[in-house]
Amino acid sequence: FLFLGDETVSPLRAEEFLNNAQSIMPQPVELGRSYRVLVFAAAALMSLSRKFSGQGLSGLEFAAGIPASLGGAIAMNAGAHGSQISDVLDSVLVYLPKQGLEHLRAEDLNFSYRHSSLSEGALVLAAQISLEAKSKEEVSTKRAECLGYRKQTQPLSQPSSGSVFKNPTPVEIDSEKRAQMSKNVTAAELLDAVGVKGLEMGGVAFSNLHANWLVRVSESASSNDVLVLVKEAQKRVWEKYGISLEPEIVFW
Repeated sequence: FLFLGDETVSPLRAEEFLNNAQSIMPQPVELGRSYRVLVFAAAALMSLSRKFSGQGLSGLEFAAGIPASLGGAIAMNAGAHGSQISDVLDSVLVYLPKQGLEHLRAEDLNFSYRHSSLSEGALVLAAQISLEAKSKEEVSTKRAECLGYRKQTQPLSQPSSGSVFKNPTPVEIDSEKRAQMSKNVTAAELLDAVGVKGLEMGGVAFSNLHANWLVRVSESASSNDVLVLVKEAQKRVWEKYGISLEPEIVFW
């Protein structure tokens, strides 16, 4: 990543700033100040969360433990613990199949829950994000809490793609069946209720720790195993609750 200081930089012009940008953040950072950072999309979200939190820069603490690249997180507006990537995004450099390279502002992407308006085939190449300088202790503590919760509730030690399905919205739930559920029912609760925990196909299984995570359980795992389990889970939830679960993972 490149530290841009107070500059607001279009990723399309990033090369002009290579000589002036610093490869690491200045130490110490000034508390209460916002720092803009240009990050390449292939960067691992978990690594960025760890690096910036360690420098006292707040904004990506929620991303601790999320198995994604920055580009993928932007495309689907990844989030957790009440925060999402759109909260810190300023702009992106994308390659669009028909238009070529485009510099888009965050508001151009029409973010919503686990969604952006990036078209199919669009490639996120780089992004400019804004982070706020706070005390290292405060930021690191918040990140540790997020990561600790994930370790307790999600199978982070096993290969996976994270959450499989998006949480349903209230309007998607049949009113008669809603009485059987909690106010804000999650995909994991629905999947747990229909008994998919531990359900296995080939080298893939729904985690026994978290019903909305598929994990690899053997080297024989294949994409077809994933598809079979996804369809089976959707079928069970639909038959019992009349809810059509939408995958959060993207199939190519």
